[in-house]
Amino acid sequence: MIHLDHIDHQLLLALSSHGNSNAGALGRQLGLSQPVAWRRIKRLEKHINKIMKIMLDTYKDVRSNVSIQEYFQDHTDELKFRK
Repeated sequence: MIHLDHIDHQLLLALSSHGNSNAGALGRQLGLSQPVAWRRIKRLEKHINKIMKIMLDTYKDVRSNVSIQEYFQDHTDELKFRK
């Protein structure tokens, strides 16, 4: 299980509103160096990918692909993470 501190929460908020920003800009916004911001972003991405895989594995036997696609279409505003 991932533990999110207040910096992780701030980083997630910043990413959700400025998903195209680079790690340096996000780091400056939060008072972090670029390498620290980058490592935190990568760690969060890794955990988000694990969560998404678990969700898909859980629902693939229960729901059809169409239902899963509808779910993610309804929740895309919450998932504004871009590379």
